[in-house]
Amino acid sequence: MLVSLILILNFFAFNAGVAVLDLDFWRMHKLDQTVLKWLRIHEVSPLWRLGSNPPLVLAAFQAFKAIDPRWNCDGLGWKKPYDLDPSCLATDAFIWHWSGGRKPWVRGGLYQRIWWHNGLYDARCLTALHDAPLPPALASPTSTSSVPATATAR
Repeated sequence: MLVSLILILNFFAFNAGVAVLDLDFWRMHKLDQTVLKWLRIHEVSPLWRLGSNPPLVLAAFQAFKAIDPRWNCDGLGWKKPYDLDPSCLATDAFIWHWSGGRKPWVRGGLYQRIWWHNGLYDARCLTALHDAPLPPALASPTSTSSVPATATAR
């Protein structure tokens, strides 16, 4: 038991939201079968509450390499700035990943400055988000709408 605990404490995980897979390696090691095995075990006796990431991490246990953190600036929907890799808050990030519940397009969302400053929004999408806050350039002091008047759904 102690050995298992030490392995877990020294284990680095990954977020499968952005992953580069060597499919030949996965096929050769039958990692798809390992993922299915973990899913079957979880179905009988729940092991996690975090969606689909845990079986992938368990299947690839120590068979993965880290990529530059700028390729998956993860946790923008829940992490505090000091928990993020510094490159995630800079302009040289490649992918900003708002995992977590506080998406930038909802009131109280985190890191909205990144979202609006980099033009990651599309007014057509905002028409479906009735509570979406507007960036300062689109908001007017008298407007009660969260969606630009010129936005049209397609």
